[in-house]
Amino acid sequence: MLRDKDLTTERSDVFIKCEKGESLTLFDLRELIKKTADGYQIPVAFGEDQIQSGGILNKTAMDCLIMFHPEHPNDYFHNAITMRKQGLMHYMSVYYYGTSKQFKNAAAAASAKDSLRDSLTGRGDGFAMAGAVISGLKSIGRNKAKFQEEEDYYHALAQIFNEALGGTSYTY
Repeated sequence: MLRDKDLTTERSDVFIKCEKGESLTLFDLRELIKKTADGYQIPVAFGEDQIQSGGILNKTAMDCLIMFHPEHPNDYFHNAITMRKQGLMHYMSVYYYGTSKQFKNAAAAASAKDSLRDSLTGRGDGFAMAGAVISGLKSIGRNKAKFQEEEDYYHALAQIFNEALGGTSYTY
């Protein structure tokens, strides 16, 4: 079970217009996304889970569709997709969660660069050089090509969501 506090909103309250009498399910969303991803030859895998929110006295759980890269199930971010209905109106939200080794390494490399710059220009305190060394060590696994490949995957997913689900996003 996922916790809502561990999720980051990617897009929320996307209105999906259905014809009168039609009803969408999470399975229908999965099939739309899969068909579109297959058309672009972008690999996606799916699972099911629930998102828990609220405290001890007011816990709620919402079904969600989990989407992830089948070749990187543990080192790319995952998406959690939810859907709400109001009459014939459907609202979809997409969240992401988990960790990304390449994004973590890129952040460490940027931190090392900033700490080193501060120590060399005298703007940092006495610990700036030590911070640069520690951050530099943390970024050893950084691979620009792998980072770019992962970033391209997320951009492809955004295109797939836009094309497969259409809809209009509203922020309140």
